[in-house]
Amino acid sequence: MNPQERERLKACHDEIAQILYRNSPPESLEDLESIEQHLRQQWLEVMGPDIAFFLSKQQLGQKKDEKGPGGLYRNPKNYRRPSEKIKG
Repeated sequence: MNPQERERLKACHDEIAQILYRNSPPESLEDLESIEQHLRQQWLEVMGPDIAFFLSKQQLGQKKDEKGPGGLYRNPKNYRRPSEKIKG
């Protein structure tokens, strides 16, 4: 990560923290356990789906890169000759 990206990440982090703080009920800010539970809940509801979508797209891209001729995976355990029947 270059210095500009690090600065941008810090700025985004600070903005996210302010938004979460403004939208947190006072009772969720009383102790560390409550803060952690509330932040975890917010993360799962708001950020989690976007992160999962990003990661699933990334994995699909990796699988496409792993494919060899004929769309078969290069990994030998997944490779089959066109004349072989698929087991299962």
